[in-house]
Amino acid sequence: MIKLRGKITSLSRKSKGIFWLCLDNLTIWLSLIIVWPWSGVSNFETFAIFGCLASFSTLFSLYGLGVYRIALSQASTDLALKVAVGAVPSAVTLLIALIYSVVHISITDPLIFWVLVYSGIVTVRFGLRSLLSEMNESRREMVAIYGAGVAGKLLLRALKQSEHYKVVLLIDDSKPLHGEIISGLEVRSFTDSQKHLKRLGVKTVLLAMPSVEEKVRQNISESINALSIKTKTIPNFYELIVGNSGITALSELSTSDLLGRKSMRAHTELIDARINGKAVLVTGAGGSIGSELCRQIVGYGPRRLVIFDVSEAALFSIIEELDGWSKEKGSHLTPIVGSILDEDLINAVFEKFNINTVYHSAAYKHVPLMEKNVIQVFKNNVLGTALLTKYSKKYGVENFTLISTDKAVNPTNVMGASKRLAEMLCLAAGEVESQTLFNVVRFGNVLGSSGSVVPTFVEQIKNGGPVTVTDVAMTRFFMTIPEASQLVLQASGLAKDGNIFVLNMGESIRIVDLAERLIRLFGKVPVEFGLKVNDSEVEIKFTGVRPGEKLFEELTFSECDLKNTSHPMIFTAMESPINCEEIDRKTKQLGSLLSERDFKGLFEFLAEDFPNIANLARSEDVFLKETINDLSEKR
Repeated sequence: MIKLRGKITSLSRKSKGIFWLCLDNLTIWLSLIIVWPWSGVSNFETFAIFGCLASFSTLFSLYGLGVYRIALSQASTDLALKVAVGAVPSAVTLLIALIYSVVHISITDPLIFWVLVYSGIVTVRFGLRSLLSEMNESRREMVAIYGAGVAGKLLLRALKQSEHYKVVLLIDDSKPLHGEIISGLEVRSFTDSQKHLKRLGVKTVLLAMPSVEEKVRQNISESINALSIKTKTIPNFYELIVGNSGITALSELSTSDLLGRKSMRAHTELIDARINGKAVLVTGAGGSIGSELCRQIVGYGPRRLVIFDVSEAALFSIIEELDGWSKEKGSHLTPIVGSILDEDLINAVFEKFNINTVYHSAAYKHVPLMEKNVIQVFKNNVLGTALLTKYSKKYGVENFTLISTDKAVNPTNVMGASKRLAEMLCLAAGEVESQTLFNVVRFGNVLGSSGSVVPTFVEQIKNGGPVTVTDVAMTRFFMTIPEASQLVLQASGLAKDGNIFVLNMGESIRIVDLAERLIRLFGKVPVEFGLKVNDSEVEIKFTGVRPGEKLFEELTFSECDLKNTSHPMIFTAMESPINCEEIDRKTKQLGSLLSERDFKGLFEFLAEDFPNIANLARSEDVFLKETINDLSEKR
């Protein structure tokens, strides 16, 4: 039976149409056999003529009414009405035979023929739908809907046709709704529902409360998770209206739910000034932040968006996503595969496309990995930035925004040091007389980005654990990818020359708290490593601080003051002025050390400005370690 269901549901739309045409044709002929006045073999020729006439006219009528475009899962009273009208030609055929006395039939036979054709076609469809539904019943997941308002009713109606979910319980906190029957389900309070959730085999509760505050939804979710039941949410109505997602597009609670705060309204006037009608370059456009910047930039109508990335696969992915949308907006989408260290290519991009605005997000960012690749991180993050600032000034770019990180503040790792040098280089470029406004936007960790803790934790939870946390005291600032990208665009609109913008990241969050909250969102119970006793529990294992990591991050230097801007989520860091000549000297010295692969000289160079950086003897660089090992073996 399951194989039969699979074969039917896997048919193409055209094949399904032919299938129904054949079944309906058979129904018409069988109905005619029942009402035809068989009086002898000589009557067979007349029967065949009228049978073909009835079949052709009825099928043509059904096709014209759109019966064959209605999916079986959507069969309803609308289908029944269309079949009723579509079956009329069958009755008319016999009525013609009666009027012209072609065959001896009674005056009621045309009506009987119509009833047989109509009931046969409708019965076959509804019967097959019922059969397929019963065959699918064991495969559907039992779910409850939390929220019996408009969103809950819409969700319930949508899931009536779902092959994946069966709604068995409706929950709402509003007392006036308790006891109300909606589509055969009684609305219950959460307290009353708890005893029914397990009995009905509910594994997931769908939160249909798109307008409530994140904190409220988070509290509800945690109460449900405590019962070892997962929670999923539906998008808000704005997203439904603009078509960003469908009513059945249920997802695990978004990363913003982990933060428990609302997103801020976008100040679009700040963004329009930098993007609308401009030629915009985004480096690192295939990355987490870069790709989101591109998505948002397209919506503000740039004249041209140049998306630049060293990864062919990442670039192809974002191009596929944005191509149709950019055409709708009248924007030219220009993909460039290449490295920001390719000076000839960088020069050609600025020269050919007359770039107005640059968002520089291309960078090596993974702290432990970069500890093993010291030369490459400084080449890419510092010298690559130097090339971009050089040609931005040469070709009169209006605005240049460097995407930076909290790891650039009092850095203890080579990645952070490279980003601090990039910040200083960018600010120094703005000190020298130039048409270009250079500014830096600095923020903390981004939830859901490549290599961030959330995707790692999710994968570990799905595999049954353990979830690995470096230290119980480790904290980080977090922001969602869309939130960070939106604020970057708005910060560039606030820019005056030489600004360092710091985004309001809220309160820092303990990584272990984040891990526990995420485990509960999956309907599991967090436990200490070694104490797991069943599959409903997920262990948390502490692995120790990795090379170059801090227990906590900082967004500003200790002596630095933050100044408010016109945007409540964006501050300006009042840091010491940059010595341009000194930065120029350092950049040239760094370039020389990197080209010579002088590790000893590089770490001595870093020690001048970054005393907390790991020293040469503790370096994890793979080339340096292999060199030291080779020397040891020779001795």
